[in-house]
Amino acid sequence: MEMRFLLLFGILSCAPSVLAAETPPKPPKKNATQLAAEKAAKEKEAAVKADLAAKKKAADEKAAKELVERENAAADPKNWKARDYRELKGLNQPLCILIKDDQKSSVFSGELEKALTNDKVKAKLKSLQRVKILSDSPEAKSLPADWLKLAEKGAALVLASSDLKFVLFIDPVSSNGKVTPQQVLEFAGKVSQNEMGRMNKADANEMAIPGLDGATAAKKPVAKKPVPADE
Repeated sequence: MEMRFLLLFGILSCAPSVLAAETPPKPPKKNATQLAAEKAAKEKEAAVKADLAAKKKAADEKAAKELVERENAAADPKNWKARDYRELKGLNQPLCILIKDDQKSSVFSGELEKALTNDKVKAKLKSLQRVKILSDSPEAKSLPADWLKLAEKGAALVLASSDLKFVLFIDPVSSNGKVTPQQVLEFAGKVSQNEMGRMNKADANEMAIPGLDGATAAKKPVAKKPVPADE
């Protein structure tokens, strides 16, 4: 009995020290100088992050602005590059070709260039390969003769599909000496529609399969047998 009492007394007397060992000591309180230093460090870190974010935003805005400026410059007919017609045929892209005779100035050529600088027109023509060819340049020798003839009174615009099978002209004769941005938009829209039609037709041809008579027939979905309803 006495042994049990001593054993229990020993366990109880040791319990506080065990609990004390398991409880981590509280960190010492920081003085005002330490707290101020930590606050200053956090503020400095936040300032560095804000500065980096501001610089990134400024760089992104600058890049976006430069991209818009490059696109606007490329859309201006004054900056359209000259290219050989034989090279253009191999691009497989719809074309917008401004043929200009710098030796001749006319009201029509001025109206045409003004129409091409219209914001809606510039946006519409982005999907076309834009080219300017002077009638006395080496590149002009590669153009079809009838196209060059259209620019004899100052200027002409050729809009063509990528396969050159769909071609529209805006010239002094066919346009009665007048041209508007709406006319250029309409003709460019027709070329775009033709391109879409060609792409859809090409997709349909890829889906075609040989018929029994050797001709091609469109693939048809396999008809499924109706499933009888549960009685």
